[in-house]
Amino acid sequence: MRGLDDPMEWVRYDAVWAGEAVGLDTSAFRKKLAELAQGLDPSEYDTVATSDAKKQRQCRAGRLLQKLESQKKK
Repeated sequence: MRGLDDPMEWVRYDAVWAGEAVGLDTSAFRKKLAELAQGLDPSEYDTVATSDAKKQRQCRAGRLLQKLESQKKK
């Protein structure tokens, strides 16, 4: 969770990845994912340049949040 607040975008990206890898799914994690995804429309996810750290972080957080939300509805 500390990595989600790091000033470096790639560290935050990796923190989202790590949370997914370990199966983290808490309300605090979801809230942070929503914050990290803010500012990038989901329709843009497939067009984000691999070198754009901020948008990659937004995309990864948004996709994970969508995944967790869809699993919750099942």
